[in-house]
Amino acid sequence: ESLHAINQNGKLNQYQQAIQAVGEILLNYDYDKLVPVYGFGAIPHLPNLNLQTVSHCFPLTGEAEYPNVYGLEGILEVYKTSLKKLEFSGPTYFEPLIQN
Repeated sequence: ESLHAINQNGKLNQYQQAIQAVGEILLNYDYDKLVPVYGFGAIPHLPNLNLQTVSHCFPLTGEAEYPNVYGLEGILEVYKTSLKKLEFSGPTYFEPLIQN
């Protein structure tokens, strides 16, 4: 089972726990709470971003011009809803994500 698997019992997976722990700290320093959220190492099949090859940096919103979500709740929600629309693939390259 993938570490990204969403638990039906409501318990956060390891990625959700990490997002929550880091987000709670960093969002205290973000005045507007708008956060661009990107995925990597997957083939996205999102409503406005449906690719056929692996992307190493793509907005989880599916909107290239508007990758932002609001607050920690927005980050966790876009992560959870996008999981069903991603084909994970390796290897993962972080350079494109860091450069963005």
